[in-house]
Amino acid sequence: MIVHSILLASGLLLCYLGYSVFQKTVKFLNTGNRARATVSEVKKEFIFREKDYEAIYTPVFRFTTPEGKEILYEYNVSSSKPEFKAGDTVMLAYKTGEPEKPMLLSYYGTFLVSLLLLLAGSPLVVIGGSYVITRLFL
Repeated sequence: MIVHSILLASGLLLCYLGYSVFQKTVKFLNTGNRARATVSEVKKEFIFREKDYEAIYTPVFRFTTPEGKEILYEYNVSSSKPEFKAGDTVMLAYKTGEPEKPMLLSYYGTFLVSLLLLLAGSPLVVIGGSYVITRLFL
């Protein structure tokens, strides 16, 4: 019973954190500024993996704030296949006064953390909660 109670509590905590992150993200999207950015370049770097070098690609976005300030932002996610090519346009969101820290507006780029927390917590709530409820009421 203790193990299942811990599973239930852990699941509820993860779900709560996921919901909190989701709420914070939605608030950020509602109050933040948006900008259309252009991929100015895609940086190619080589990293050593296992026995060989592998190329990774990191896009660099360029956008202009309403005040006329031009910002270059190197995306914090790299990939083994280039997701973007120079000249592509994307939407970014940023807090007022912090255009150097934008968020790429894509489903996973925006909601990945809350989605992972909810996906991790949900099975724990179902497993732990069903056992705890069964033991209490049957």
